[in-house]
Amino acid sequence: MLIQSITDYGIALDSINWKTTFLNLWSILEQLTFTNPNEGYQTTIDRVSFLCKKQDYNRIVLEQLRKLRNSFTHGNQSAENEILENIIYQLKQYVEILLEFHLKMGSKFKNSEEVRNFLSLPYNLHDIKEKIILLQLAKNFINK
Repeated sequence: MLIQSITDYGIALDSINWKTTFLNLWSILEQLTFTNPNEGYQTTIDRVSFLCKKQDYNRIVLEQLRKLRNSFTHGNQSAENEILENIIYQLKQYVEILLEFHLKMGSKFKNSEEVRNFLSLPYNLHDIKEKIILLQLAKNFINK
């Protein structure tokens, strides 16, 4: 999967059609977050933003990129090349964050389901600690 995503990334950036480049980069985001077709775009956005320090800001940016993706796919939306170039660089940055994550952390996971679960975890420490406490309670309950 990772080799295919890197190959797709290179092909996307090699395209002379920037709209196609944009759509292909979004598709790579979905691949790298293991987003199933029934999960929707919010899942992709949540999983990508999990890897970013400023989650709220990045969710807003990703949501705007998603709206553009939908308008390019379902509408007859066009964009000026200069604007599209800037947008592609934004989206490219998120693909690179995911590629780096998979290159550095990929071997720590047994399968795509574990990656999905990891990227779907809460980001703030308070929520993680609460989840750990709940899991510990479940462990103790099962071990009785």
